[in-house]
Amino acid sequence: TAGAATLTILAMLAGSMVGPVDTSFHDLVQTIRRLLSGNELGDGPEMILGSIRIPRVLVAALCGGALSAAGCVSQALFRNPLASPSVVGTESGGVLFAVLMFYTGTAFSGAFALPAAAMTGSVLATFLVFLVANVRGWQRLETLLLAGFALSALYGAATSLIISLSLENYQKSAAMMH
Repeated sequence: TAGAATLTILAMLAGSMVGPVDTSFHDLVQTIRRLLSGNELGDGPEMILGSIRIPRVLVAALCGGALSAAGCVSQALFRNPLASPSVVGTESGGVLFAVLMFYTGTAFSGAFALPAAAMTGSVLATFLVFLVANVRGWQRLETLLLAGFALSALYGAATSLIISLSLENYQKSAAMMH
């Protein structure tokens, strides 16, 4: 685990310094010091590092950590090293809600509107799978798996329907497809 943590930190440092504008390790250290002390960022590399690259790298690391935690929970729940959150429809529910946001034109209504909708869809889809699996007193993992597969297929079909309905409006379909 120490090796993985070291590689993660090195990747975060490299990811912060690589881009169309040249930045040095010294620029990165200065920017981090300014951010931690609450001082305003200078122009040029400090502004780019502090307002674009460092936040992007931190969000990427947090997302990667969240995805790995979701995978670990799924693998522990199903006692299978190949299990993933898509088994219980989590992924399909998030995609369905994200596509709904694009279809209704509200995907760009705020900075966090689309991620919040996808997260809400994922949580609701997972909750619905557990609810359906527990109708008759869920005792076996097979019941949860079957409910997850069935509802995941339903969410996927609903997503496909919305995308096909949006093909009439090129702007909506282009936003969903790219």
